[in-house]
Amino acid sequence: MAALWETVAYAFRALGSKNQQSSGIANVAQILVLLGPIWVNAFAYMVFARIVHFYSPTRKVWFFSPSILALIFVTLDIASFVIQLIGGGMAGPGASADSQQKGLNIYNGGIGMQEGFIVLFLGLVIKFHRYQLRAERIGRLSADKITGWRWLIWALYGCLAAITIRIIYRLAEFSAGLGTSNPLPSNEALLYVLESTPMWLAILVWNIVHPGRFVRGEDARMPPSWLSRHLCCCCLQRRCDGCNGSLGHVGAHHHRLIDEQELEDNQEMHPVPKNLRGLVAAAPVDPFLDAPSRNSSPNGSASEQLRLRPSSASDSYCDFNSAPLSYTAYRPREFSS
Repeated sequence: MAALWETVAYAFRALGSKNQQSSGIANVAQILVLLGPIWVNAFAYMVFARIVHFYSPTRKVWFFSPSILALIFVTLDIASFVIQLIGGGMAGPGASADSQQKGLNIYNGGIGMQEGFIVLFLGLVIKFHRYQLRAERIGRLSADKITGWRWLIWALYGCLAAITIRIIYRLAEFSAGLGTSNPLPSNEALLYVLESTPMWLAILVWNIVHPGRFVRGEDARMPPSWLSRHLCCCCLQRRCDGCNGSLGHVGAHHHRLIDEQELEDNQEMHPVPKNLRGLVAAAPVDPFLDAPSRNSSPNGSASEQLRLRPSSASDSYCDFNSAPLSYTAYRPREFSS
């Protein structure tokens, strides 16, 4: 997407050289060349999240999981994108001098935010880099994950450096306005050296060191984020009766529905509200904390007596036949070898 926007921007710029009085062509060329690099920035955030998920033994940086890391920085990148879009649109060639100056100030604020987010992000990248070096020294990395992360991290450094060079150039260009006293906006050579070339290199580095060459295998797929698990109703595309048969609803009853056949295989249950009878929701359980309760039952076999989560301190176990009609079933997680 970044390469497409940049290509269209310079195509309109070339077209504008033959139609120099067309403000529409100039506006399209300017907005696309100003906003195209944000796609590269977002791609860097997404790639780093996958690097952490695939290569880190703990699968987190500091206390950020990969999915939360990508969600936070891509959201910040979108906020920066909106601000820069507003400022770039106001500073178009056909606007008045006052509107252009106000638009430049807004754009500078948005691009300054973008660089601030890059600095914060770079701190996490450096922390991950140092942790990986330490993990490699003590032998915590598997043999197939020792070298790949280095290529991707150095490509990430190069991409962020190219974006930073371009941001510094744009801040210097627009900080003095668009008047005749500022030679930067009318200097075509500097545009290609400090804007076009860094962005071309930032895109090129990911074609040379493509993440798909290194992040491969069973661990390559990112798990669903916390947000998607809580906001995407019925992630298995099963309709929820409590949502009136519609998908995408958020409610207290938002759980994955299971069949009665699946219910028979569960060994741990606890009651759910009466208004949800007829619905059964599956949720993961820590296999280490509850292992004794699954392996044995003090009142008989697991098929006859099921341990129920007590509703009070005095209730520890309950006969299955006297239990409520609906339950929330907990099943152990499956761990790959």
